[in-house]
Formats: sequence, structure tokens, C-alpha cells
Amino acid sequence: MKRKLILGVVLLVVAVSVGCGLFVKVRPADELFRPAAGIKGQPPPDNFIDVNGVKYHYLHVPGPGTKVLLIHGFGSSTYTWEGVLPWLSREGFDVWAVDMYGFGWSDKPKDAAYDPVSLMEGVNSFMEAVGLKSAVVIGNSLGGEVTLLLSARHPDKVEKMALVDARVYLKKRPLIVTLAAMPGARVIGKLIFGEGMVRSNIRAVFYNDSLITQERIDSYFARLRTEGALDATTAIARSVGKKPSEEVQTMPPKVKVPTLILWGADDGWIPVEHALRLKREIPGSKMVLLEQCGHVPQEEKPLETARVLADFTAGRDFKETPLLGR
Repeated sequence: MKRKLILGVVLLVVAVSVGCGLFVKVRPADELFRPAAGIKGQPPPDNFIDVNGVKYHYLHVPGPGTKVLLIHGFGSSTYTWEGVLPWLSREGFDVWAVDMYGFGWSDKPKDAAYDPVSLMEGVNSFMEAVGLKSAVVIGNSLGGEVTLLLSARHPDKVEKMALVDARVYLKKRPLIVTLAAMPGARVIGKLIFGEGMVRSNIRAVFYNDSLITQERIDSYFARLRTEGALDATTAIARSVGKKPSEEVQTMPPKVKVPTLILWGADDGWIPVEHALRLKREIPGSKMVLLEQCGHVPQEEKPLETARVLADFTAGRDFKETPLLGR
């Protein structure tokens, strides 16, 4: 009884602080939201492909060079990569970004498993469907965990990998994940969901609040209003709310591909200590920390992020952050 009372108080406070979502309109799955581009020029065209009965949304900018696959994190989508994608394309890379199922404009099947391993297998199936035999795989947050799993379970698919503020080790759960794991969260979430909640979550992962524009909020909000999005997000949050599996946590010393660890030094979700640990545990890995940057460097510092990713992908030298003194 006490637990239910506490839950009710917490949810009431959240509802009052972020705005009620009782009247939020669900967007049709085929009604894509495209505000003014967050980068110079227009974002690449949207593509869809059916993979084992699940519709995947992806972006693709063809190029003659190395194939690069970008994987987003929790609550995110291909939108998160739109600031770095054109810079990687200008390097001549063949660049892909995918919405994992349950996210973005991709399908949110009700009966799907939303644990990291299942999401990874979905990415593997997507790669096979579009003919991506292998790529330099770059993953942020949950996408970093998916990338690490892909390199272990399907090593032929990963030529190199970049772990960007990746979820690998046990950490304190963000508030949104904690709330989603509570009883009744699936129903209550639909009542309190609104633009204010989206703004609050974005603020939690950014260091520089001035970058939290209305365009950014609208882009996240639109995708979270698609059919099944809240149910899928709740299911994913409950899964990632558990500690990473022993397989994932013991995986870094076994990594055999060239690895870049790229991190926002001021990440409030996954602290920089995790980057330092990955650097120590992954043989031959390279590490770059971006100062005054939060959990999503690709959005907060897109140019700096793109430069490091391009140099790493091309095999060029770049300035690493030393472990000494940290």
C-alpha cells in the first residue's frame, strides 16, 4: 500500500511539472515530421524496408568509401545523427543510420522482445536486408551496448567500432527509466506524457541548455507520438533498467576490433569514469573526451564528433585524451 502511495505521489508531481498528456494526439506511422533541418541543407531522404515483417526506417547517403552504420540510444532515433551525417558523407564514406525497432519511425511491434540482445539481432537482420555485409559501427548509449554485442555475436559484421557514451557497466538509473519500471507505468505514462516531459528528458542529457531548441524538442516529441511508441519505450526502459548482463560487462577485455571510446566529459547519465574503464579494459582502444559536453556528443558537438569519427574510420591520426591524471 505504501509503495502504491509513493508511486502515486511521484507520478502526480511529474504530471504537474511536465504537463499532462491526456490530449496528446497519436501520429499516424506514415506521417513523418520534418521541421527545418537542424543542419545546413536538407537531411537525407527517409527510407523504409520490411525485415521479417517489421518496417525499419533508415537514412542512407551513398558514398564510394568505407561503410559506416550509426546506431542511436534510448528514446532516440536517426535524428540524433543528422548533425554528423553530412560531414561523414563529405569524407566519401557510405553512411547509414537506422531506427531500431521500437524507436523513431520504425515499427513498434507489441509482441517483440525489447532487451539489448534482441535489438542487436534486429540490427543484424537489418544489415543483411540492405546488403551491409560489414561496416564501421558507431553506437551511442544503448546503441553502444548494441554495437558491443554485435561485435561479439556477429564479429564479421563489425570492422571497427566507436562506443559513444555507451551503456556497458552498472550505473545509477536515470529518473525516466526508474519511473518506467514501476507498476502501472505503462498506463500512467500515457496520462502524463507531453512536450514538457520530452523537454525535461532532453535537458537531462545535454550540458548546454541553449542547444535545446524547439526544433529539437519537436523532432523527439513527434517520434514519441507514433502508434505504440509509449508502450515500446516503457518496455525498453524496463529492460535497460536492469543491470547490463554479465556477458556485456565482461566483454570489453575480449574485444578484437579497433575501438574508439568517445565521451562527453560532463555526461550526467553515464559518467566519464565508464569511458576511463573501457579505455583500460579494451585492448588497443583509443579515447577522446569532449569537454563541456553531455550524453549525446553527436548533437551537442556535431562537428568535433564528426571529425574524430572520420579520422578514426579513415585510419588517420587524431589527438587522444590521455588516461594520465584522470
